[in-house]
Amino acid sequence: MTTSKTSRFEGLRDLADGRETQAVRSLAESLHALKVKEAQLQELRDYLDEYQREANAAALDAARWENSRRFVANLSDAVTLRASELEAARARYEQEADRWRDSHRRTQALEQLVDKYYREELKEIELRDQKELDEQVLRRRK
Repeated sequence: MTTSKTSRFEGLRDLADGRETQAVRSLAESLHALKVKEAQLQELRDYLDEYQREANAAALDAARWENSRRFVANLSDAVTLRASELEAARARYEQEADRWRDSHRRTQALEQLVDKYYREELKEIELRDQKELDEQVLRRRK
């Protein structure tokens, strides 16, 4: 048997649990996006390093050297852009992690409160039942 106090807090706990679940989903999505950005950046860096090694090893005429230099510059710009995207993804992940931690703390606090009220109600029921039994015993003795 629950009182209205416990029922109200159970509803709040369920709502907080739903928010925590959504926060976990958002956290997982942002972690996935972060991992994708890290992989993309590493792939670009590897390609740039490989291209620069090959270009430096090859004997190039002036026109090919200029084209190679421009390509390396463009590739370097792409690496810089991916690095900034990675930092944005990392910041979003940290925000989502903070949001989840807050949601989790709220859910846990409400869970503890519901448990406390539930234990209090059980204690009240036990005391009431014991009182009724005591009264029945007294009536029989009279």
